[in-house]
Amino acid sequence: MRRFLCLTFPRWPLQRFLNSAEGAKFNAASEAIALYERSAHGPRIAVCSVAAGKRGVKRGMLLADATALVPDLCVHEVDRAADTEALKKLALFATRFSPLTGLETPLDEKEGSRALLLDITGCSQVFGGEENLLRQARQALAKKNFRSRAAIAPTIGACWALAHYGANGTILEDILPAAGADIDPAQPHVAPALTGLPLPALRLEPDALTWLSKLGLYRIGDVLKQPRATLPSRFGAHIIERVDQLLGSAPEILPLLRPPPEFHAARAFEYAIKNLEPLYVVIENLVEKLCAELRQRCRGARELECWLYHEVAEPIAVDVTLLKGSAAPKHLFQLLRTQLENLQIRGGFMRKKERSSKRSRHSGITIHREGGEIEAHEGVIAVALRINASEPLDAEQLALFHHALRAPDDLAMTLDRLSMRLGPQAVARVELLEDPQPEDAYRLIPASAIPSSSPAALQGAGLRPLQLLEDPQPLQVYWSPEDRFERIQWGSHDEKIREAQGPERIDTGWWKETPARRDYYIVETERGARYWIFRRLNDDRWFLQGLFG
Repeated sequence: MRRFLCLTFPRWPLQRFLNSAEGAKFNAASEAIALYERSAHGPRIAVCSVAAGKRGVKRGMLLADATALVPDLCVHEVDRAADTEALKKLALFATRFSPLTGLETPLDEKEGSRALLLDITGCSQVFGGEENLLRQARQALAKKNFRSRAAIAPTIGACWALAHYGANGTILEDILPAAGADIDPAQPHVAPALTGLPLPALRLEPDALTWLSKLGLYRIGDVLKQPRATLPSRFGAHIIERVDQLLGSAPEILPLLRPPPEFHAARAFEYAIKNLEPLYVVIENLVEKLCAELRQRCRGARELECWLYHEVAEPIAVDVTLLKGSAAPKHLFQLLRTQLENLQIRGGFMRKKERSSKRSRHSGITIHREGGEIEAHEGVIAVALRINASEPLDAEQLALFHHALRAPDDLAMTLDRLSMRLGPQAVARVELLEDPQPEDAYRLIPASAIPSSSPAALQGAGLRPLQLLEDPQPLQVYWSPEDRFERIQWGSHDEKIREAQGPERIDTGWWKETPARRDYYIVETERGARYWIFRRLNDDRWFLQGLFG
C-alpha cells in the first residue's frame, strides 16, 4: 500500500513574510499584520495575522476598509513568486524524509501552492515508524519557524484532506473502516475520519461547493451517500474524479519537484562515521557501482549529486556537473572529493576540524549553518549518490593513432577538474546570442553548461573575425583619389590597404538602449593582416572591431 504525507502551512504567505528579512521585525502573535494583493477593484487583503483577525480584518476586505477599521494595521504587498520559491526550498529540505517530494497542485493558479506532498512508501522504517517520521518532519519545520499541519494516508487526496480539514497529525491506516469498528449501516463504507470532513476537503471548484451546500450537502459522507450515477449530471464530472482520487480508485500523479534519479546508489551505516577518510572509501565504492551500471547501458553521467545524511542535523549535498558524459569511476570520484574538500576549505557547509592530543591526531566533521556552527557528533549515518542526468557515451573506433581519439575526453576531464577547483564561473565557454550587434552577440557560460544551438539570426551572417575587441577602437581611414581605401591609422599603427570587402550593414532595433547603425568592411593590408572595421552611420566615425587570424 502506498503511503503519502501532506504538510500544509496555515496562512502560508504571512508565514513566509515573517521569516524573511523584511518581516523578521514583526511579532505576529501581538501585532496586526496583513498582506494585500492588487485586484480590479483595488487592493484587497490576501491574508492577515490572528491579531488582525480579532480586530475585524478579513480576507477579501478592501485595503482601505481594513486600514480604516485598524489604523495601526501593518500592511505589505503579497509576493506570490517569493512564496513559491520558499516552498520549493522547503520541498528540497523535506527530501531528508523522502526522495519523492513535490508541491501540491494549486486549486487556484493565482494563489499558488501552499502544501508539500511526500511519497513516504517504505521510508517509515528508517525513522522508526510513521509517527516518528511525522513528528520529526513537523519538528524540523518548527526549527525553521514554520507552523505546519500534517497527515499520512494511503492516497494523495486523503492525506491532503486530513491535513487541511482533519485533526492535526492524523495517520490513516486505510480508507476502509477499521475491523470491528462501530459503523452506522446508513453511512458509506469509508473511514469515519474522511466522511466527517467538510466538502472543501474534496478539492472541488467553488461553483460545485455552492450548489452542494444549497442542497444541504455539507460533508464528504453526504456526497458518498448520493447515487453515483446522478452526481456528474448535477455537479459536473470533476466531482466523481475527486471522490475516486480520495478513495484510491482513480490514479493521481504526485507532482514531483525533482524527477527521480536515473541512477541511484546508497549506503547506510550501522554506526555513524565521524572521520572523512573512511567516508571517501564508501563514496568511491558507490561511484564504482554506479559506473558499472552506466557502462552496461552505454551512458555517461552529466549531473551527479552526493548526499550525506545525519541523524539530527540537515543533510549535506554536493553536486557535480560534467562537460561531457563520463562513466570513469576515478574521474567522477575525484570530482566529488574535490567538491567536498572545497566545502571544507571555504566553510560553506562542512569542514575538516583538526583535534590534537598527545598520542593521536584525527579529523572530525563540523557542519556550518546560518547563525552559528553545529557540530555533528553523531557523524554521517548514510550516503546516497544520484545521477540526475546522463547521455549516451561516444562510440570509440580503433585507429592508427589511437591517442588522438582520447584528446577530447582528456580535455573534458581537465576542464571538469579546473571547474571543481576554481569554481564553475572561472572556466567558461562562449555561447552565441541572437543579437546582430557583435559585442552583444555572445555571452560566457560555465564550461559544464549545455549550450543552446546556434541562433538562427546569425546563420546568415557574414565572415566574423577570430578575435573580437571588447571595446571598438577609433581609427582614421584615408581614401585614394579613386575613392578606395588607401590606408588606416589608429594609435601608432599606420598600414596601407591592399584589398577591401563590404559593406555589410548592421542595424539594431530601436528598442535597444543604444541602437547601432553600422557599415562593416573586411580590409587586408599589404603585410597580410586582415581587420574588421566599421563606419558608424550617425556620425561617420570609423572603428576597429576585430582581427582575423
